Amino acid sequence: MEIILSGDIVNSTNVKPQVYLSILEKWIIKHSKDQQYSIYRGDSFQLVVAQPAKALSVIIELKSALKRIKTLDVKLAIGLGGIDFKNAITSKSNGTAFIRSGRALDAIENKKQNIILSSDHPLDTYMNSNLKLAGILMDSWSINSAETVYEALINPKVNQTQLGELLGIKQATASRRLERAYWTEIQELILLFEQFYKDVSHGAID
Repeated sequence: MEIILSGDIVNSTNVKPQVYLSILEKWIIKHSKDQQYSIYRGDSFQLVVAQPAKALSVIIELKSALKRIKTLDVKLAIGLGGIDFKNAITSKSNGTAFIRSGRALDAIENKKQNIILSSDHPLDTYMNSNLKLAGILMDSWSINSAETVYEALINPKVNQTQLGELLGIKQATASRRLERAYWTEIQELILLFEQFYKDVSHGAID
């Protein structure tokens, strides 16, 4: 199963477009499959994820990158399914993954959560409950927490001492920031999503 991410930058009008676009473009080029992505209306986007099982980690990377800027955040919908027709511009592509991702993003306001998924699999309810709870924790990140999580995600092999050096802070400070950001729980959720993807792909409904 492929994964399509559809998203909107939150509070984009509060900062200059180049501020969030520089973050978004770097992230989307890094994680899109064969550069299949679209950025439209300035603050909305869609991409085919290069490593579907890692989609939640990819999402949290963007969320933490944006939340380093005061007021910025992101709403994201994860669509799992097939792709019937591929185009370099994702808005011209089609398939169940695109349909599910788009519809989930349209419904995100009513669900009152910033990360939501749709695969039409019975496990969706279970995973969405976890995403809703995790979203509440991540929405509360301070700029320092977001910055620390971001560096931890893009430098997965560094220890906390090295992480502190990257941030220009002491190891103990880095550790406290990660604890306040619920880093251990986030890592557990990332692994849970990877298992969810495997389970859903195994019994794919398309």
